[in-house]
Parts: sequence; C-alpha cells; structure tokens
Amino acid sequence: EGVQLRKAKREEQLLKRRNVDPSLAGTDMEMGLQDLSATLEALTRSIFSDDMESQLDATTRFRLLVSQDKNGLISDVVAAGIVPRLVQFLQYPQETGMPFEAAWVLTNIASGTSSDTAAVVHAGAVPVLISLLQAQSDASVLEQVIWTLGNIAGDGTMLRDLLLENGVVE
Repeated sequence: EGVQLRKAKREEQLLKRRNVDPSLAGTDMEMGLQDLSATLEALTRSIFSDDMESQLDATTRFRLLVSQDKNGLISDVVAAGIVPRLVQFLQYPQETGMPFEAAWVLTNIASGTSSDTAAVVHAGAVPVLISLLQAQSDASVLEQVIWTLGNIAGDGTMLRDLLLENGVVE
C-alpha cells in the first residue's frame, strides 16, 4: 500500500510539472491517446506547414498529447523534431494564440526525461523564454514561460546555472 501511495504522489507531482489538472489525468480529454499517437506524423507535417491555422491546431493537439504522457509520448514528440519549431512559435504575435500553446507544449516536454528537457534547451528556447519573461504582458503566456523555465531549472544544477547565466534573474 505504501508503494502505491508513493506512485500516486509521484504521478500527481509529474502532472503538476506538466501543468495538468490532476482530475483530468487518465481521461482522453478531447482526443483518444491512441488516436493522437497514430496521427503523430500528420501533426508533425501540420506543424511545419505554412498554414497558421494548421500550425495552431497541431500545436494544440500536441499539447493535449504531451499533457497526458502515459506511454512516454513526450520522447516520441521530441523525436519528431518539432521542438525547434515550437521555439519559433513562441515569437509569433500573442494574439494568434501560438505563443501560449507553444509554451505549454514546451512546459510539458521540459517536464519529461533529462534528454527531453535538453532538447528544449538545445533548440534555443532559453533566450527566447527569458525575452518573453521580460516583454510579455499576457498572464497566461507568462505562466507557461515560468513553468517551462522552472522545469528546465528543476532538471539539475547545470541547467539551473545556464538559466542564471542567461539572466533569468536580475
């Protein structure tokens, strides 16, 4: 029983790091997990399309996918090569909704394994996130930026020091 309690507590902590309401955990939200994993390739194509509506829809669907990472799908999403594209989306005009969605996906990716977090850092997210932290006025975007930076810092002292060297705190 003690092991089950620790497992449940760990899962709750992971959901917090991914910024997911624990009451939604285990639900399919609006899309079935199997359906989303089957369409990973199509979502990736949409992310790299020139159509902003397709980009936003795919980014939102990726957010839902990585928010309920039950089967290691965060690593699959990272392997799809979309992290650098998400970093680009952070710089879209706020009114498009893209910075919020992209930041939320990056929050969830940075909550994964150390290599998932490293993928966010290697994609150049740190300076972009810090600039958003200093310039963004939308509270929902700022919240996601702070969560992402917190997840990066929480991965270890090297990444924490990298954030400090990049001026996350002045």
